[in-house]
Amino acid sequence: MGNISGPLQKRLAQYGLTEQAEAARVCALAESVSAGEWGVVSYKDGILKIRAISNDQAYLIKINSEKVIAKINKAIGSPKIKKLVFKIGQNS
Repeated sequence: MGNISGPLQKRLAQYGLTEQAEAARVCALAESVSAGEWGVVSYKDGILKIRAISNDQAYLIKINSEKVIAKINKAIGSPKIKKLVFKIGQNS
């Protein structure tokens, strides 16, 4: 976890929250990369779930998924994202 100070990182590890904090960081960075085009649902084990408004939008993201993944990984600073999974529809 790159940007978290030593004491906070120790505290997160003490309570078993390191993975959750890292997932939140990955989601926040992915959301910023999306620039509002799509939403981030969750991240776990290299899989980023994103919300597309329509099947058409999901298709367009999917055909450009390598570029999208590379752009997100560049923002993260390491190759954490391996795969995109899509959810279709507005937030409930």
